[in-house]
Amino acid sequence: MSEERAPTQAQEQAQAEAESRLDQQPEPEATAMTPAECIDQLKQLRSVVMPMLEACRDEYAGRGRPGYPHIVDNIERGGVFGINLDPGFGAYYMTDGSSVYAEIHRVALRTDTLSAANYEKFSGRPTQDRIDLDLEGDTGTLWIRQSRNVISRLLNAWTQQQTFLFRVDS
Repeated sequence: MSEERAPTQAQEQAQAEAESRLDQQPEPEATAMTPAECIDQLKQLRSVVMPMLEACRDEYAGRGRPGYPHIVDNIERGGVFGINLDPGFGAYYMTDGSSVYAEIHRVALRTDTLSAANYEKFSGRPTQDRIDLDLEGDTGTLWIRQSRNVISRLLNAWTQQQTFLFRVDS
């Protein structure tokens, strides 16, 4: 049999002190960036990401429709840059005036061998995935890693298409 022990006076006092410290801590304020700061961060990110996008464009040239892949570079007027592999497939780095994020636009497969009878899947539906970027700190390794992840998610969606054989990586 186990006996229930009543908390000692010292334990109760320690718990009360811990609770009072939690109540006294100020809540961290959300630091929203100004639109000018967002554009500056987007320009810095562009210098890191654009060589990867150009290499991707050169590698995937001839695998899609004529005129694609196409690099979008409109930071000053639109607050966006990225790559279009096809009209339905693209990765964009953009700002909404308060944060910098990435979006991957893709089209869902028309057939999916992993779908089940109880899972409704709409064929050919366009989807947009928003990825919040952590641009605080080191501009080198963290920014490169995040950018590679965004581009690799786009290329993964692109190569999973089952409509044309020439779009599959060799």
